[in-house]
Amino acid sequence: MQYPLSEIIGHPDLFVGRKKEFAILDKWLKLIPDRLGKSKVLFSRRKGGKTALVQRLFNRVWNENGRVIPLFFSITDKHIWLPDFAIAYYRTFASQYISFLDRNESLVEFPLTLNDILDYGKKNSIDALVRDVKFILEAKKDQFYDSMWDTACSAPKRFAAFYDIRFLVMIDEFQYLSKFITVDHQKKIPDKTMPGSYHHLSESKIAPMLITGSYANWLSSLIHIYLDGRLAPHYFKPYLAPDEGLEAVKACSRFYNQKTNRQSQQQINELCQSDPFFISCVIQSDYENKDLLTEKGVIETVNYEITHRYSGMSITWQEYIDQTLDNINSIHAKRILLYMSQNPNRVWIPRDLVQALHLDMSEREVLERLKSLEKADLIERGNANIEYKGLNDGTLHLVLRSRFGREIEDFDPDIRNDFRKTLDEMNAEIEKLKSDKDSISKEFNTLKGQYAEDRLANTFRSKKRFSLLEFFTNVFYTGRLNIVDVRTRYIFQRADGKNMEIDIKAESSCGRVVLVEVKNWKKKVGVNVIRDFVEKVTIFRRLYSNKDPLPCVWAKNGFSKNAIQMCERHGIGMATDNTIVS
Repeated sequence: MQYPLSEIIGHPDLFVGRKKEFAILDKWLKLIPDRLGKSKVLFSRRKGGKTALVQRLFNRVWNENGRVIPLFFSITDKHIWLPDFAIAYYRTFASQYISFLDRNESLVEFPLTLNDILDYGKKNSIDALVRDVKFILEAKKDQFYDSMWDTACSAPKRFAAFYDIRFLVMIDEFQYLSKFITVDHQKKIPDKTMPGSYHHLSESKIAPMLITGSYANWLSSLIHIYLDGRLAPHYFKPYLAPDEGLEAVKACSRFYNQKTNRQSQQQINELCQSDPFFISCVIQSDYENKDLLTEKGVIETVNYEITHRYSGMSITWQEYIDQTLDNINSIHAKRILLYMSQNPNRVWIPRDLVQALHLDMSEREVLERLKSLEKADLIERGNANIEYKGLNDGTLHLVLRSRFGREIEDFDPDIRNDFRKTLDEMNAEIEKLKSDKDSISKEFNTLKGQYAEDRLANTFRSKKRFSLLEFFTNVFYTGRLNIVDVRTRYIFQRADGKNMEIDIKAESSCGRVVLVEVKNWKKKVGVNVIRDFVEKVTIFRRLYSNKDPLPCVWAKNGFSKNAIQMCERHGIGMATDNTIVS
């Protein structure tokens, strides 16, 4: 897989999981070619993983080279004059469009100049590019800056209609449009109505939008004012599924050369609540006594990341917390926030909080503080105007406990006590599982299968050029492969929405894809396994018509006679050589 858009996560293999989110987005993407995809908005806090998600989505769609052309634009928190912004926006649009057409990944990170775009349009008879660039240059000369911007922001929709194509317009940190785009050359007067530019564009089914924002209340307010009802909301949680979080711990440990063991990996994942950013902070922590091989060392390192004012995790929340509580400057507001974050699933009204916390305040005063906390994205509004909920974000509660626990007698500031309790509960659960023989057997077999998959995948990664004949018999393609991307447990969907999983997907630079089913079983593989695998390969070939799949099965203890015959009939490579995963 190519990565034309440099991903904020760093090395591509650091991106793990998000199966649930991609299942939703993939289902939505399939609607776009038939004009059925409604624009979406992703709400998430800072460092919640949404930018990594949409960047990976861009790269996936770009690589698929299908009927949807991806566009990605990130709004920065830096003031920029409207005409300069319009030109930057159009250059990004045109360059990413051309990048997709010509399969030239360099244009995504290094956009063409307007003159380059003009020349390209002339040489390739793309009249719309020629007209747009000429208009933008004339409009700038005549100081028609609003017209420049209208031309730039409407380009995806106009091109989609004129050329009968489809775009996916992804705009990261959309809320910054209302603050950092200025109408004056001195960059002092922001155009707060900029989000209104997308009032009608967001309704497009030929160029639908996917916008994100780190400040839920700010973004929600803008959508309510300018785009109400036009965007389907999705609240993106930072946490991975527990098994995905464990994979994130392993990946971070491997890439940052940090020593961990199986037990400490589980402990890190548990204490970090499967939050990939939190996990990366712990793995990369500057804590001078960091030791991620012992329970005590894990607890102390996680505690450092939460409690030290300049740690990565603490800084993430600092902007949210400090700017609000400094303005409120009230011990009562801190108590309210800490209490609500401890009970995030309950809906509160001012009267409830006055009674629960024995506050020497009126209900109106409590309501005003709740409004301020909600405006800062530290709590959420309920259905009624006086209803509020704490954020269901465990890391926020930990940071608040550490920061304000000594001021508030109701709460123990030493969160290490909670960590020890959490790990004790985790260990008790593990012991309970060990007492159940069936559970152990199932888990052990799953781990054995994953171990074999990972070792075979690593073997593919380590070889530069090789023929499948080195591993498998009955291979119909005997040429040498140059593997450029290897994935384990690759998920895709059948037409009826059922998820299908390929144990290993290894792409070669020549366009061929090795698909491997791994069975680390004590018994021989039978025809049912091969029949199911044939179905997966057939569906994969249908979904990715530009790929040339090479199906193979590795079975530790061989194949039944009928299974061998079926493999030979369908051109499926076979291997039982234990050296592959030894």
